[in-house]
Amino acid sequence: MFYVMKKFLIIFIFSFFSIYSGAQEITYSFRLLLKDKGNPGYTIDKPKQFLSSKAIERRDKQGIAIDSTDFPIDPAYINAIKQTGVTIAAQSKWVKTITVHTKDSSVVKQLSTLTFVDTTLLVRKGVMFPMPTDSVRAINTPITPEPDVYGQAFTQIHMHNGELLHNEGFTGKGMTIAMIDGGFRNADCIDRIDFSKIAEIKSFSHAGIDPLRSSSEHGLRGLSCMLANEPGVMVGTAPEATFYLFSTEFDAEEYPVEEDYWITAIEYADSLGIDIATTSLGYTTFDNLPEMNHTQTELDGKTVLMSRAASMAVDKGMFLLNAAGNEGNKTWMKISFPADANNVLTVGSVQSDGAISSFSGIGPSADGRTKPDAMALGSLTTLTTASGSITRSNGTSYATPILAGLTACLWQSHPELTSKELLQLIQKSSDRYGTADDLYGFGIPDIYKAYQSISTSIIKKKIATPTIFLTQNILQINLSEEAILSGDLILYNPTGIIIKKIHLSGNRKIDLNDLPKGIYIAKLQTQANIESIKFVIL
Repeated sequence: MFYVMKKFLIIFIFSFFSIYSGAQEITYSFRLLLKDKGNPGYTIDKPKQFLSSKAIERRDKQGIAIDSTDFPIDPAYINAIKQTGVTIAAQSKWVKTITVHTKDSSVVKQLSTLTFVDTTLLVRKGVMFPMPTDSVRAINTPITPEPDVYGQAFTQIHMHNGELLHNEGFTGKGMTIAMIDGGFRNADCIDRIDFSKIAEIKSFSHAGIDPLRSSSEHGLRGLSCMLANEPGVMVGTAPEATFYLFSTEFDAEEYPVEEDYWITAIEYADSLGIDIATTSLGYTTFDNLPEMNHTQTELDGKTVLMSRAASMAVDKGMFLLNAAGNEGNKTWMKISFPADANNVLTVGSVQSDGAISSFSGIGPSADGRTKPDAMALGSLTTLTTASGSITRSNGTSYATPILAGLTACLWQSHPELTSKELLQLIQKSSDRYGTADDLYGFGIPDIYKAYQSISTSIIKKKIATPTIFLTQNILQINLSEEAILSGDLILYNPTGIIIKKIHLSGNRKIDLNDLPKGIYIAKLQTQANIESIKFVIL
């Protein structure tokens, strides 16, 4: 479900179904829950056989162990499923599912007899059709530039003091952001969107069309909140980041198969080693499959499969943001799925005066965790449409990418942080931290405050009572012998790439004269805590 209204599609969808539904056969989608993943023949000590170098690097950087959850599903299982005549539509190594399309619903009996299949669920029933659209060259609508470099987007950035972090030189360069959404119509045709910053565009749904030619521009609008770069008119929160655009939502209908597409996309993002994923989708109830509707008792971060996958993505070192949803003034009222996931930054919406938007989904989670986690401008948010015009619109869909871009900038400033450390840092910088509630969560983050807090902490360690410090290219460690015995020292370059990892074994002085001149980050991990400094080799 997009977190904006879909009513503008109703007439079109009705007409389209009237024309095409009679001409195409009904297709069924089944989700197969597997008993196990089989024996794909991989081993943990050879991760390059099943993970990309960047995915391995991200795990290594954050001290995350590679384990059996990283193994793909056994190809023999997939081949056995294909032999029944179905088409593989999605699969998940994390939650052990395979989703298939078939025009013969009776084949589910055969699928159920496969020894490795535990349960089969119908997750979609309908015709397979693309939404026919044409490319339209978008021309940026002339407007009167505002004096500030951010133009009409200033309010949504200033709310978090994001411009101050940009002024420090952190605008997302070197960071990768995956957007999992619907369509990105005309993202390649709008001048203020720097298309050279988009590394990949991929569709995971059955729509079968290029996301750039989709009838939906929901993803494009959110993207513009981060990537727009027309000074004096509209500048986004991370204009120098690199983006991956993944389409999983089919806006003509609402079926649980879209959750399977989403899981496949987040696992693909992990396989690429993506730093941050942001998604403005969420699910509660479905078309014509009431037995698959979710309940609020499931909002515990572990019952619904896509929420489990979202939590797993964070456990693998990715930072994930999800919109809280627009159900606050509706019957559901609460956040939706996967906004309930553990360690995911769930983003609600506020107005420009900081008051909660009436539509913003509320918490807490079913197991009592604070949700949402943070708030950003989702009422009258400035964004770019598929026609190239600038408009204002409402939704947690737009609050979420605003914070995603600023999170990328913050992580760029301190790449030695783990994704979970970054989450805590953002929460602690928020204006309601310590008095969190079910409406605002921890409140509105101050990204510059977060940046200053860790930078000041590092400076104090270097000047006042340093734990680790540099003298004539010798890194000296001022810790007890017991702490050092269990410690590891990791050296990073300014982009967060690991240069060297040293197990200390009681050594308090590390000679760094072999390093080339430049800026480095040292991170000391012990049983007690984590300490970091930035230093320069001259």
